[in-house]
Amino acid sequence: MKQILINLNRIKAALLSGKSAAYWSMFYMGIGPFTRIIDRLFLKPLVKKSNEIPPVFIIVSNQRSGSTFTFQLLSRLIPCVYYSNLHSLIPYYASTKLHNSNGFGKNLKGFNNFYGHTAKLNDTNEGNGSLSHLLIGNPNKSELRERFLEMTSFMKGSSKMPLVFKNVTIYKEIERLQEAIPEIKFIYLKRDANQVVQSMLRAYRELGYFNAVPDSLMDIEDSISPLAFITRQFVETEKVILDSKQKVNPENWIEWSYEDLCNNYEDLLSDLLELHTGNNRLALRMDKLISPLKASRTRKVSEKEENLINEELQKLGYEGA
Repeated sequence: MKQILINLNRIKAALLSGKSAAYWSMFYMGIGPFTRIIDRLFLKPLVKKSNEIPPVFIIVSNQRSGSTFTFQLLSRLIPCVYYSNLHSLIPYYASTKLHNSNGFGKNLKGFNNFYGHTAKLNDTNEGNGSLSHLLIGNPNKSELRERFLEMTSFMKGSSKMPLVFKNVTIYKEIERLQEAIPEIKFIYLKRDANQVVQSMLRAYRELGYFNAVPDSLMDIEDSISPLAFITRQFVETEKVILDSKQKVNPENWIEWSYEDLCNNYEDLLSDLLELHTGNNRLALRMDKLISPLKASRTRKVSEKEENLINEELQKLGYEGA
C-alpha cells in the first residue's frame, strides 16, 4: 500500500511540475516493461560475454547533493558510456545503437532534469534499478561479479570510453561492490549540509515520501518532524558513506564537493581523465557547456527553517565530512 501511495505521489508531482523531463520520464516508465521484454527476447542473444571490466565510475552521495548535475556534466564533457534513458528501455541494445550513431553525449547541453529524470533518449538515467538488480537475492561475491560482467558486456565501455553510473540509493553497498568488483572507482560528492537538507525537505513536500532511508532510522520516521528526521537522515547517510570509505582502496576513492566542481570542473575532469582512463585533458568536450557553471545557493525553505536545520545539525554533532 505504501509503495502505491509513493507511486501516485510521484505521478502527481510530475504532472504538476510543468517540466518536459517529468512527462518524458513517465512515458519511458510506462513503456519500459514492454520494450524490455522485446529487448531480452530478441536482442540479448546478440550480446557477447566479456571477461574484462573497463574503467568504471559510480557517483555516490547523499540525496540532493548535485549528483544528477555531476552525472550530466560527465556525460557531456568526457568521452564515456553512461546509463541513458534508452538503456532503461532496451538495455541490451542501447549501447550498440548509441555507439553506431555516436550518440553518447550527442546534442546534450544544459542540465535540465526533474528529480534526476531527463527528457532525451540519450540523456542520463539514474539507473537505480540496474545497479540494485545486481544485489537481488543476496548474491555471493563471485555471483555479484558475474552479474556485473554481464552488465558491462552490454554497456560496451572501453579504456577510452569508461562506464559512468549514478546511484544515491546504493550507498549501503559500497564495501560489498568494492570487494566483488575492485575495478570500480567511486566518486563521492559532498555539498553544503544545510543546502542539502533544505533540498531534501522540499523534495519530501513535493513528492510526499522519504527516499533511501538508512536502516538505523526506519523505526522513527513517524515519531519526529520531517525537518528533524531529514536532518538525521542526511547525517546518518554521510556516516554510512564515510564508514565505507575506510574499506575502499584509496586509489579507488575520488572525493569532490559540488561547489568546487562548479568552480574548477575543467581541472577536476582533466585529472579524472589522466589518472583513471586512457584519455588526457585534450579529450574534454568543452563545447558542450552553454554557460559558466555556478553553484546554487538558493534558499528552498523559510529563514526560520534554515536556522532550525543548523540547530539540528549542531545537536547531532555534524561538523562536515
